[in-house]
Amino acid sequence: KSNSSNIRFLHTFNGSLIDQLPDLPNCKNIYIASPYFGRTTKGIDLLEQRYPGSKKKIYPAKHPEGDLDIDVSEILNKFPETEVNLLKTWAKSTSFAHLKVYAAFCDDLKGWFFCTSANCTYSAWKGENVEAGLLRIILNDDLLKIFQASEENLPTKLRKHYENEKISSMPFPIWATTDTFNGSFSIYIPENIDAKLPL
Repeated sequence: KSNSSNIRFLHTFNGSLIDQLPDLPNCKNIYIASPYFGRTTKGIDLLEQRYPGSKKKIYPAKHPEGDLDIDVSEILNKFPETEVNLLKTWAKSTSFAHLKVYAAFCDDLKGWFFCTSANCTYSAWKGENVEAGLLRIILNDDLLKIFQASEENLPTKLRKHYENEKISSMPFPIWATTDTFNGSFSIYIPENIDAKLPL
């Protein structure tokens, strides 16, 4: 059982997520499991600034094309003591580890565990993204058991940047109507943008 007072709902409506993380003097380890890093270490850098000197264990996701969204060599060059592995998920080998979970703790195993919508990117942790998640204060290492390394080798290929990744953030005039008499539902998309949408 968990004590509800140990659980907090964090969100970006009133400020950035990184600034809402609990103070944790003498933080020993940080765990990061995220499918997206924006192909940079900027998200990791923010966590390092919040908890300087902590050892990092990072679990990027293997994307369907067999690549990663972060250059592992870039991580290791900046943080040499970091461990980087795929996350053991007990799922099919073709499954995509889309979860975003983080944890940090001290020598006495006191710390926090955060399950969130936020990828490990600057935009998610300190930028303009709308993000939220549940943070739980932990007093033992039970929840850290989720961070187990897969025996599968890390992919060496870096995920490419695709132009259509920016489409979702663009304001498109799409609207929908329902006809309760005929039992129909219609979506209207202007002709000049329908070819750009992943429909």
